[in-house]
Amino acid sequence: AEIMQRIAQLTLPGLDVPKTKKELYELASWAGNLAGGVRPALILGLIEVESALGTNVGQCNCAGQPLCRHPELTYQQVMSRNQWSAFEAITKELGLNPNTTPVSCYIDGGKVQMGGAMGPAQFMPNTWLNLGYKQAVENITGVRPANPWRARDAFLAAALYLANWNAQTQNRSSEIGAVTAYLCGTSTMTATCRKAGGEWYRNLVMEKTDQWQKWIAEGI
Repeated sequence: AEIMQRIAQLTLPGLDVPKTKKELYELASWAGNLAGGVRPALILGLIEVESALGTNVGQCNCAGQPLCRHPELTYQQVMSRNQWSAFEAITKELGLNPNTTPVSCYIDGGKVQMGGAMGPAQFMPNTWLNLGYKQAVENITGVRPANPWRARDAFLAAALYLANWNAQTQNRSSEIGAVTAYLCGTSTMTATCRKAGGEWYRNLVMEKTDQWQKWIAEGI
């Protein structure tokens, strides 16, 4: 029931979203197949941890959005300067206002710690635009421009990222490495990754993945 309540918030207002657990599975299956065989359960587990299936696609830089805890915090305050130009280019191409398009943020004791990730799959602007994920999604779907806040594009990009770290093998150790890389940029649990919560993150993603796999086996 909690998951179903979250689904309606998977994207920005006006974009189509999955409405049932079955539709989520079908979307993840589509994305996983196009990425070479990434398990749908892994994609769903990852997206659930990344954005709580859409309830946390961004709580900063979001004035006017239905859910916005920190409208006063701009994208320039929550993301590093080297991400600004990519974010501005992405929003410009999509016809979005860069000052009101939600991005993630982490506030600790009133101080901004990190932020700037976009959409259900929580891609950073540079990763989306400059590392080829936007282009890869467009090449596969034929829909331009790709939109990191659109569930379909977000799921496919996440699947492609996981596949780039060998998750398509469906070997659990490879999947764990790919999940680690999704957070840390490396499949190795480095000291920096551990400090960023890497162990907690990958354990939670795999826990959610196992739950989704159980539902899938039960016929969803």
